[in-house]
Amino acid sequence: DRPDAESIVRHARASGWYTMLDIAKHSSTDAINLNCLDPDFAALSFYKWFGDPTGIGGLLVRRPAIPVIFENQQNHYQGGGSVDVMLPNQDYTVPKRELASL
Repeated sequence: DRPDAESIVRHARASGWYTMLDIAKHSSTDAINLNCLDPDFAALSFYKWFGDPTGIGGLLVRRPAIPVIFENQQNHYQGGGSVDVMLPNQDYTVPKRELASL
């Protein structure tokens, strides 16, 4: 017997809580209807989809929940920043000169 995720999410949202589903394992074997579940956040693992590379995943965010992520941040840019230049169609990369700013 699995918990009724839809009613849990609905109840949490009605109570003022944000919801997050860890769909890493399930999304690699079955379809998930996020429109029905309607979580604010859903985490997934690319490793479980493709078998490689490890440590890579994604976070799906509902539009109304986006401000929560940036609530206390001045800079809204999210990225690696470890290179100054990289060309997608060639094996060409210029590493960042000063890694202290990362």
